[in-house]
Amino acid sequence: MALVERVRAPGSDYELELAKYLWEEYRYRHDLIWRLLFRVTAVTALLSIAPFTISDTAGQKAGFLVKFLPGLAIGLVLASWIVLIVELRLFTPIDRRYVRAQNSVADGPVRKAGKLEHMFEWVVRLYPGLLLILTIIVGCIVWFRPTPS
Repeated sequence: MALVERVRAPGSDYELELAKYLWEEYRYRHDLIWRLLFRVTAVTALLSIAPFTISDTAGQKAGFLVKFLPGLAIGLVLASWIVLIVELRLFTPIDRRYVRAQNSVADGPVRKAGKLEHMFEWVVRLYPGLLLILTIIVGCIVWFRPTPS
């Protein structure tokens, strides 16, 4: 058996080191995506509800700036959605490779294939769209509600 075959043999140190490296990259990208999802949700919610919490006198003095906040939230969601798609494209091959390395080290499938196998990808792709729709609805309420005199 040649040295290269022994190094790349299933269950070898190479496979174990590869799995460790991929785990670090997987964990970094996965956490980055979740942190971005939570942050954009929190900031969007704050920007969207701020016009409802500002008193009438302060709202009259701030005028357009108060009505601009939901628009800022919409822009944030759109920009974040693009960043999330880019990060997901970087994450997906690492995820696939990490699963293969796990299976190689464990001598069998670690994750079971099924309907929920790609759930994370669906959440990352669809959640910002749902957040965008809700933010647009809130923005329309803010923009078209009568201003108190």
